[in-house]
Order: sequence, then C-alpha cells, then structure tokens
Amino acid sequence: MQGVSLRRITKEADVNLASIHYHFGSKENLFRRVLERRIEPLNAERLELLGTVESGSAKGVLSLEAVLEAFLAPAVRLRYNRSGAGVLFSALMGQIFQNPDSEIRALAAQLFREVYLRFLSALGNALPGLTEEERRWRFHLMVGTAAFTLSAPGGLIGDGGSLADGGMFVDGNPLPDDPDEALSRLVSFLTAGMRSRGPSQGEGA
Repeated sequence: MQGVSLRRITKEADVNLASIHYHFGSKENLFRRVLERRIEPLNAERLELLGTVESGSAKGVLSLEAVLEAFLAPAVRLRYNRSGAGVLFSALMGQIFQNPDSEIRALAAQLFREVYLRFLSALGNALPGLTEEERRWRFHLMVGTAAFTLSAPGGLIGDGGSLADGGMFVDGNPLPDDPDEALSRLVSFLTAGMRSRGPSQGEGA
C-alpha cells in the first residue's frame, strides 16, 4: 500500500477521488474492502467443503487428500474463472505474501485466521503423527506452493516448448489449461510433502 497513492489508484480506475473518500474514507479501507470482497467468499467455500469432509469421514478420521482439496479447490476455481478476476486476485495475493509491509501481512492474516485454525486442526486429525509446530510449517509451505503456482500466467520455453524437449518453465509457473489437472497436481505434490518425515527422525505420518 505504501508504494501507490490513492490519487494514482483513482486515475487508473477512472473514478472520482472524492467518491473514494466518501465510500471508503482511506486507502487502507479501500484495500481492506478489495480483499474482503474476494477472500470472504473464498473462505466460506473452503469452510463449507471442509465441513462436508468432516461430516462424511469414517470414524472421525479425515482423508488428507480431501482436506487439501477442500482448501485448494476454491482458489483453483477462482484462478480459472473466465472473467479474469481470479488471475488478478491470485497475482494480488502473491504480492501480499511477499510484501514487506507488516500492516498488509497482518490484514491478510486476520482475514484468513478462521480458515487457518480450522484447517490446521483438520491436518492434525489427518496427520496425527506431526507436532503442532510441524503442522504449522507444512501449512505455511502449502500456502506458499499454491500462491506461487496460481499467482502468474507463465508457460514453457525450450525446444518445442515442452518438458520432454528440455523446456523450462517461464516464471516457474506451468499452469495447465484444465483446472482439474492443476488441482490434481497440487494435491498430489502436497500430499507427498505433508506425509514426508520431518526434520527430526520421529516425525511423519
């Protein structure tokens, strides 16, 4: 937020500066409303999906794959939304996670707090062999992986533009055309990471 003035924002959006002050009061409140508009529906969908996973689990034991899918699927679907809004939002979230502004990070943490606590608990159910510290680390790595994967367009370069031909990922982001494939790849990769042994030999699931 520090690097962009409210005047520049209104100019780019082609809106009146006075109307922004009237409706939002400040640049900080405008930014909060932008985040809330996208994050709140995303959070609601994630919690609804997790609730379905929890209510359908046998003997109260949660499937790790199902928990990860409940967290990731809403973000993947938003990223692939035909309106293009998901692309912009994913890029914005990628910037937020890398932003040195403590106020921005604190706001994002506040908006995601309920989802974070619910899914951290679900991971504890699905991976009872992990310590709480290790679960927090793995949740952090899951969010980072998803944010990086979904935050930019990208493609392939190389002989023929494919991995088989020795191609390399542009911007590290090889998003497929099919959202189901993107979700499947994320869940498969993160499941293996979640189930791996931790730094101490006694950790793992």
